[in-house]
Amino acid sequence: NRVWNKAAGLIRTALLPRVKGNLLKDPETGYIRENEATELETLALNSVSQMTASGEISGAGVYIDPKQDLNDDAPLKVKAEVVFNNIIHKFEVDLGLTNKLS
Repeated sequence: NRVWNKAAGLIRTALLPRVKGNLLKDPETGYIRENEATELETLALNSVSQMTASGEISGAGVYIDPKQDLNDDAPLKVKAEVVFNNIIHKFEVDLGLTNKLS
């Protein structure tokens, strides 16, 4: 849970300054502009990249579907994933005696 909580907090902190800010629409579709979605994805991904660099996670991904029609009742939906590391709980070693290495 620590990894999830940290990643969620970092993403929230990165995107929070954009709340109540303007988000440009594509005038032909009414959806979010592709470059706006990409910019927000980059903000979120950069926020968790420090966790990858420090070895806390193995990787991360963020996706924002630009085909969202935002209003006061519809939040921006952000899909984020982090690849958590495995934890070693025990070892199993096959050890034998020999006269020479094979």
